[in-house]
Amino acid sequence: MVSSLPPLLLHSPVAIVHPFTVQRDEDFDDSFEGLTNLAAALGEVKQRNTPSHVIANLPSGKYGEWVTPGCDERCPVCLDDVSVVDSYTV
Repeated sequence: MVSSLPPLLLHSPVAIVHPFTVQRDEDFDDSFEGLTNLAAALGEVKQRNTPSHVIANLPSGKYGEWVTPGCDERCPVCLDDVSVVDSYTV
């Protein structure tokens, strides 16, 4: 529990936009125009994905080449069954 907030803010549905500005969730403008204005106010933001050159350098191969006895035969991401001929990246 954050003790530095006033008791009123601890139990109310609010989003802290700026350290000195509090906005209720109900007042957030999630329309196209509102989100466009928010994007303009934020400016360029850092990507949240892994760069393609990092992914390209990850080891990859066929499932059949790396399978070991007792290994799970489902993809840990999508939970689809994996075949020995399926390609994947570690």
